Amino acid sequence: MMAIQVILMYYWIAKYLMQTDSIYTIYLIWGVLGFVGLSHNTKIQIKSHLLILTGVSFVFSGTVVLSNYYLFSTSQQILMMLLSGTLVSFHAFKFLYLKLMNAYWNESNLSGKIKPWIIFLLALVVIASIDFFYLFECDYPGNLSSDSIDQIGQIMRGQYSNHHPFWHTMIIKACISLGLQLFGEINAAVAVYSVFQIIFMSACFAYAIVTVFQQKISLKIILLGVMWYAFMPYHIVYSTTMWKDIIFAGAVLLFTTSLYRIWYEVGKCKILNWSNLFLGGLLFALLRSNGRIAVILTLVGMVIIFRAKYKIIYCIMISVILIAYILNGPILTKLDVTKPSIQESLSIPLQQIARVVVDEGELTEEQCMRIDNILDIEKIKEVYHPSVSDPIKALLDRDSFSEDVVANMQLWLELGIQHPGSYIKAWVDQTKGYWNGGYIYTVYYHWIYENDFGIVRSVKNDYAMNIMVGIADIVAANPFYGILRGIGINAWAIFGLALLNYFKGSKRKAFLSFPVMGIVATLLIATPLFSEFRYAYSIFTCIPFLTLITFTKE
Repeated sequence: MMAIQVILMYYWIAKYLMQTDSIYTIYLIWGVLGFVGLSHNTKIQIKSHLLILTGVSFVFSGTVVLSNYYLFSTSQQILMMLLSGTLVSFHAFKFLYLKLMNAYWNESNLSGKIKPWIIFLLALVVIASIDFFYLFECDYPGNLSSDSIDQIGQIMRGQYSNHHPFWHTMIIKACISLGLQLFGEINAAVAVYSVFQIIFMSACFAYAIVTVFQQKISLKIILLGVMWYAFMPYHIVYSTTMWKDIIFAGAVLLFTTSLYRIWYEVGKCKILNWSNLFLGGLLFALLRSNGRIAVILTLVGMVIIFRAKYKIIYCIMISVILIAYILNGPILTKLDVTKPSIQESLSIPLQQIARVVVDEGELTEEQCMRIDNILDIEKIKEVYHPSVSDPIKALLDRDSFSEDVVANMQLWLELGIQHPGSYIKAWVDQTKGYWNGGYIYTVYYHWIYENDFGIVRSVKNDYAMNIMVGIADIVAANPFYGILRGIGINAWAIFGLALLNYFKGSKRKAFLSFPVMGIVATLLIATPLFSEFRYAYSIFTCIPFLTLITFTKE
């Protein structure tokens, strides 16, 4: 029996997955964990845990098969990969379960000797100092993409759109206005925003660090957390990047940390914890459109799991949702802020319709006419890209689509029933970066987009910049770094932490993964890019904190 399992598990690692378009190292490491788990004869004693891990192993194996569908040509191959992948995953999960179920960090008695505000301040200063050095020596006044330039253009013209969140644009406006008043120069004004973002993100990271310090975790572990937030390349580069996703990810961490502090009564200043929960929740709901959905999902999930136990928290979250609705609804209407285009929420449906055309599925003349009414059917094959929806969205005739939304959605359903295979493939190719392993895809940029505002990049320390870029390139080229930046594997890690906490008997700690999982869930229904790191940056701001609290004793 052991020999058969070894053969099947080797089949999973070596037969097809070596040709995958994802980061193979992640599969390889998972396979090694499976073999290590197979060599351990210890069994899982709690039957419910055994059943759950078996089910999760099957689902995990299914996601690997689904994301690599192009490697298989027969149903027999799919079944073999599904079976062998379930075996690998079960033994890997079993190994992690046996090792981590009773694992806890060493406790420290320093929490009674050092004031928490000192730890907070030290962590903030260390993290911010690294980012300030990068900003003023290597990346002044910050990283600005075409989106950032568009938002600055709105500020300069006084004409606003909610295509990029209006309230994030207002944050940029406040910083630039202050910078122009103080320095009278646009580059210095942009740098004021970068300084604000560095301080905000460093404070969110430091807040998480001081929280685990107050839970008496070993100082060595806390230092590792500080090092992670201070020196991980994507944290450094993102600290100066003018994207809504950065502050949004900090807000998710602030919300999650505050929820933990309230539940476990961390710190003496309860008002601070409640205030930070509100602030984090409001930014969570305002700075990305899917953030509001994730907050609602979090509230609904909390009510279902904990019933009426946390009424004050429910009131805060309901107030956050209502205020976000008012600010993004009636207020924006009164301010004449242009609404985002309808196609921004149609990435996946449009990709699925286009995929039917690309796959040359059987279409009636009437269906072709209905598709051509909203999309230029002759150009679909020329521009279709399976993992990026922008080319197809650009073909959408918004007026024609808006004239009869119901009929067009009926067309989408009709084609889906007739061509389920094309729809599934389109969805997989458009979303797999968020639920499978990891993919080689751009994480960050070092540039300022061409503009007419006089904003130019200034590198004052070429030596430091070369070191920074060199480190980033070395880390990016390292196959094991794929685990640290792979969105899918880290999304699974967030889920795994929730499951481990549930097994340990802590529903509250398990639930703290819910806000991030809610964000991932929203990406699976409306992402325009299959593996955009910044969209899922909240995974990487929260996972160190969620890991640290998982191994603290109740």
